[in-house]
Amino acid sequence: LSRILLPRLAKKNVTIPESMPEMEDLEEVRTMLAETVEGWTREWMQQGMQTGKAETLLKLIQRRFGVIPEGLQVKVASADLKDLEIWLDRIFDADSAQAVLQ
Repeated sequence: LSRILLPRLAKKNVTIPESMPEMEDLEEVRTMLAETVEGWTREWMQQGMQTGKAETLLKLIQRRFGVIPEGLQVKVASADLKDLEIWLDRIFDADSAQAVLQ
């Protein structure tokens, strides 16, 4: 695992532990791998949801208000899910793109 799997994951910018604990049997390895893959899956899903909501919000802002200033694009792209959901709720009531992101 340390010689093959971890170097490959590091090349793909996957968060990996700094060192692998010593394993006594294959069941421990199986359990550790299952937990690690589960964590990666949650992380990837979270990132996918954030990206999708950010893209949707930018599309709605552009459609409603026209050109989006670069600063607002950066703010949306770096926002967390909670803020994105709040801003998506505001899109139909706001008077400007800036008001959406307040």
